[in-house]
Amino acid sequence: MEWLTEQIQGQHKIQIEVEAEMQSRSMSEEVQVFLFKATKELLINIVKHANAQNAKVSIRSDNDNIRVLVEDDGVGFYSYKDKQISKGNGFGLFSISERLKYLGGSFEIESKPGQGTRVTLVAPLKWKENYERRGT
Repeated sequence: MEWLTEQIQGQHKIQIEVEAEMQSRSMSEEVQVFLFKATKELLINIVKHANAQNAKVSIRSDNDNIRVLVEDDGVGFYSYKDKQISKGNGFGLFSISERLKYLGGSFEIESKPGQGTRVTLVAPLKWKENYERRGT
């Protein structure tokens, strides 16, 4: 995540803070790759649409889950779920939401015009083991 934020900061005029508080738990590769791609998509959306000066990526874990919070001080928007999370957004918000559901996680957007945006991604640390245990 630090590499990703450094790359985006270097290419665009935005300050991105990374804060990580991880318990020493391993995470499945599927979850790692997904969270990296989802965070990248959210940061690119901030650059493209938010007109933000600052963003923050916070990563926290507990015994079972990892939580990634991506927030900005940009223009914000009305966060009508059905309107904002539509299939027309490419990988975007709809795909992030659907993939998290598939992994057994959750997705939440908090935003208001003029007050920035806050997106929370929650995923299980051990998706593959949980998935195999369920027998699907």
